[in-house]
Amino acid sequence: MPAPFAVRLGGGLLASACLLAVVLYAVFTTVTPPLLIIDEASPAWLAALVGYVSLQVFIVVPAPQSFCARLPFGARAAFFAVSAALSAAAGVCFAIYGRPDMTVWSVVLGIVLLLVGATYMGCGLASSASGVDPDKAATEPFHDAEAAADPPRASCCSLSCVGLSWNTCNLVVVLLFIIHLFNGGIVQATGPIAFPPRGSFFDLTLSTGDVQRIHYECVGPKNGTFPVYLADADGSHGLADFWPLQRNLTAAGRRICTYDAPGLGYSDRYYSWQHAEKSTYYRQLIDALGAQGEGSQFIFIAWGGGAEPVYKFALANPTFVAGFVFLDSFSKDVLYQFEAEYNSWSKARMNEYKSADLNGRVLLFTMIRGLAAPWGLLPIFVSNDPKGYAWPERFAEYSWNYHVPKTWTAQWFSLLPEFSAEASLTGLGVFDTRLAALQQVPVLSIVSNRSRADTCNEWTQDCDKAVAQKEFLRANAVSVGNVTGAEQVVYCTESDCALDMPLRKPGFVVDAIMRKWPL
Repeated sequence: MPAPFAVRLGGGLLASACLLAVVLYAVFTTVTPPLLIIDEASPAWLAALVGYVSLQVFIVVPAPQSFCARLPFGARAAFFAVSAALSAAAGVCFAIYGRPDMTVWSVVLGIVLLLVGATYMGCGLASSASGVDPDKAATEPFHDAEAAADPPRASCCSLSCVGLSWNTCNLVVVLLFIIHLFNGGIVQATGPIAFPPRGSFFDLTLSTGDVQRIHYECVGPKNGTFPVYLADADGSHGLADFWPLQRNLTAAGRRICTYDAPGLGYSDRYYSWQHAEKSTYYRQLIDALGAQGEGSQFIFIAWGGGAEPVYKFALANPTFVAGFVFLDSFSKDVLYQFEAEYNSWSKARMNEYKSADLNGRVLLFTMIRGLAAPWGLLPIFVSNDPKGYAWPERFAEYSWNYHVPKTWTAQWFSLLPEFSAEASLTGLGVFDTRLAALQQVPVLSIVSNRSRADTCNEWTQDCDKAVAQKEFLRANAVSVGNVTGAEQVVYCTESDCALDMPLRKPGFVVDAIMRKWPL
């Protein structure tokens, strides 16, 4: 007997609702971002799977009575059983990681798989037991004599066999999708199970009244007369990136605080209104650290793009600043300014290049957070070699942060405001601003000074341009550090310090800090 009309109607309505939800969700998140910035691709994948699986109630294959029906029936029965089990397991993984939306979709998918599978099995077995098969003309082949007597029916059977086989192949693809999403769930759940948070948490009350939980860690001996170091970077790097520096600095008798910015590690995700701006939470972060007894002044260690928001904070709150350590810190538009100078571009041409560059990076991050990360594929592409990490025992814990969609979504989100910010042909942006209250605040700028040979070994395609770019960046970093008139510049070669993030040779940086600020 065929599936009851009510069951088929319900399956069709559920499928239509899920597919419509995917479309509306895609449109909504494109036009108006959600309250919390999450990787919306993951629930969209699950919703699409629920919709497709719901359509399977329209396909009923009798229990095996012929070769034509035997393979599709068994394969589809196995599909429903295995897929339901994987969906349930994925739901558990997402619950452990803290994604209730993914948990709900996984449970819904599992329930739909069980219901559709039960309907499929029940109708197939019932039609076989009754000996009456309304779908027989579409599923069971005929003997040669029957086929000769009824050519249209034989042709219908052949086409139906092809259709069932094609549908079975599609279900194999669906099963692969479910396996990959389950694998992504395992990768995401690995963190809370194998690598629980090392630090502590505090809740920041933002200007809108929203509350944002931040994961932070302060380690090292306390010294009431000496400021605490606070390490920061751009929106792509969190607490785990600074562990090697943390270990060396605390071994030297200093105290350092590090934290996961919103969207990274174990901190809450960004609210959409924050636009990945540190200014929306940074003062609250400093106040919270002070409330935890970490002091009222800090020496800010800023790597790369982290220097700009730190200096913006310092301009508005100079009393919190005891010093700066800038590690290869550049102004925001430096790479575009170099291209303009090297190629003799106008400002308009430079901003066209910037727009194209941002589009390419956004597309890359979209693919990573929409495909590779939700499917658990990043462990294949992200380096698994602990040699590049200065604390090998913690490498697996560090690398997990770059295997989950959350990290890549934060990086994607931090790029979006750049589209509306026009780049300037010259100047240092916020670093052109001087404040009397910050004059003579000590600054230590550690700047990479790579040799031509090292640069050309890395950039073999256009060595001369690469060397020119390194020289441009070096000059920019020195200018950035001269914001207080009390800058000390320390140059280092690739063999000395390797200022990539995470720092591969933090000992050099710590030695320079100890000479600058002896206890």
